[in-house]
Amino acid sequence: MKQKLIFLMFVLIICFMYVNIGNKTNAAPFTTDLNKIAKLVWEQNGSIHEWSLYTREAIRIHSISDWDKKVRSLQKEFPLMEWKIDREKGLATGIKTHKEFVETIKIMSTPTNHFASSYLLYEMKGESWSSTFAKKIDQMLPDKMDVLYRGKPTIFSCIKGTFNDKIENVLLTKKDQLLQGFNAKELESLKETDFYSISAFSPQFSESIPTKNHKMNLQVGLRKNGLGAKTTFVIGTPIITIEY
Repeated sequence: MKQKLIFLMFVLIICFMYVNIGNKTNAAPFTTDLNKIAKLVWEQNGSIHEWSLYTREAIRIHSISDWDKKVRSLQKEFPLMEWKIDREKGLATGIKTHKEFVETIKIMSTPTNHFASSYLLYEMKGESWSSTFAKKIDQMLPDKMDVLYRGKPTIFSCIKGTFNDKIENVLLTKKDQLLQGFNAKELESLKETDFYSISAFSPQFSESIPTKNHKMNLQVGLRKNGLGAKTTFVIGTPIITIEY
């Protein structure tokens, strides 16, 4: 009897260890990539004016009744959001404004070959960024992700701001500094006198999207606003999600 009790306790301990390991894996920080971008921006004496954390997952909706059911479910789960529903366009949007950020949930369904291509989107967007606020987000998001998504959504991280450098060839200089800082390889680019747009791949970021010939997980946009003016930047992984 004593041996059976010891064996049972051993099994329970092993199960508890596996559950904890699983929970730690699921609780991985959502803000890791944002923090990496912010750190390099600060190292380059840049200022952050806007940030966005955006998640997306394809969902199965086969009919308008499925769509209505999903919308009602989200309204029930997030009753404090202000909801706008457009059944004809297949768009439902919930918005909640906090002191430090704005939350948005969207269902987007587009008819394609008589079937609906549907996505569930969640976004947090704010202005100021700090490591303290990042910890707050990482505490908030796991429960919301469990409610919203069945699988693992794609996560998009993006930061917009300015550099004060007024050196000659500032766009080229900043482009090289950012790619070097991210240990990134430039893949494609559009370069004009006052504007650079760069697509690259960096081993520092986990998310990526396939292109025709390679994987890409970093985009950088740089714009010079005039002689002696600040340089506006937008940095996103795996792609930019903030307008610039």
